[in-house]
Amino acid sequence: MISGILASPGIAFGKALLLKEDEIVINQGKISADQIDAEINRFLEARTKSATQLEAIKEMAGRTFGEEKEAIFEGHIMLLEDEELEGDIKSFIKENKASADKAIYEVIEQYAKMMAELDDPYLRERATDFRDIGTRLVKNVLGIAVVNLSTIDEEVILVAKDLTPSETAQINLKYVLGFVTDIGGRTSHTSIMARSLELPAV
Repeated sequence: MISGILASPGIAFGKALLLKEDEIVINQGKISADQIDAEINRFLEARTKSATQLEAIKEMAGRTFGEEKEAIFEGHIMLLEDEELEGDIKSFIKENKASADKAIYEVIEQYAKMMAELDDPYLRERATDFRDIGTRLVKNVLGIAVVNLSTIDEEVILVAKDLTPSETAQINLKYVLGFVTDIGGRTSHTSIMARSLELPAV
């Protein structure tokens, strides 16, 4: 028997759908000085694309969960467009001669680790929000497709290493009966949204 932490109560039976995402390979090489502006532009273009995606997810969350959960993604957009975050990523590119994806990953991870070390469990879970934003940014820089769970068209139990808040907001309630993840606690936005939908989750 496999045991886990209850994120949202209930019982569900269905075929397991294992969610596998494309591997993200961060460019560890140095760029030349004359490539810095191009890498900054790659970051800014990915941020614009990410903001457009999050606006669509915010609207979907509003329809499915209501205004309270819609505010989660308004917060994501605010984090994404935060001037301090933008400045830190640009500085990392310039000072380390790093690619846009490397800079995004490293800076977001610094923010996430700071949140993860806080005493308050609710604030600790916000590290997931930063990583959700960072993963979306990196994927858009690298041209990797972002997961869209709204395309599921058969009854399943989702099984994944983790489900980000933005992925959970896209769940098709007609077909997703519940989900199992390896990461996350009861205070994560993903678990909170699962309880709102009365979806069993572990």
